[in-house]
Amino acid sequence: MTKTNIIALTASVVAIAITVVAVNPMSTDAKKAVKLNKSKLTLQTGKTSKLKLKNTKKKVKWSSKNKKIATVSRKGVVKAVSVGKTTITAKSGKKKYSCKVTVVMSDADKKIKELEDKLNKVEDKVNATPTPVVTEMPTPSPVATASPTVTPIATIPRTATPMPTATIKPTIKPTIPPMPISTPIVIPDK
Repeated sequence: MTKTNIIALTASVVAIAITVVAVNPMSTDAKKAVKLNKSKLTLQTGKTSKLKLKNTKKKVKWSSKNKKIATVSRKGVVKAVSVGKTTITAKSGKKKYSCKVTVVMSDADKKIKELEDKLNKVEDKVNATPTPVVTEMPTPSPVATASPTVTPIATIPRTATPMPTATIKPTIKPTIPPMPISTPIVIPDK
């Protein structure tokens, strides 16, 4: 090979190397960072949402800090269980990525709670111990008594001569106050 051919071959190799480096995006751009699609999530009880770990092809292991609040499936589907806060973690290789999850009461659960509260108030009123009411008992009426009214049949002067005795029968008009039916009426003997 001549010196000219060596220079031309070297120039061609250098040109090809520059072209390959310029066209290959892996060599010029830095790798994109691995991250979760959401760092915070708010769900109503019973609802679900899917989390994804972006920019990785590695296997992801999902976990929930408190399964009583929210659970997570192997595929990253988060399900809100009960009201509260927890953290969902995605582990890829040796790195961990987390999403803070807040679970709030669903509209249906709010209605149920309102109805339960109203029912409890009604039950409290029904089961309450009644306050005793003291009423004054009426004094019993006295037993009926007869007050005789004597009407004279004749007037005898003091100076007059005694006449044969006459029998005077008094007229008795009993005064009986009104009484309840349950009170016995006692009339004394004559």
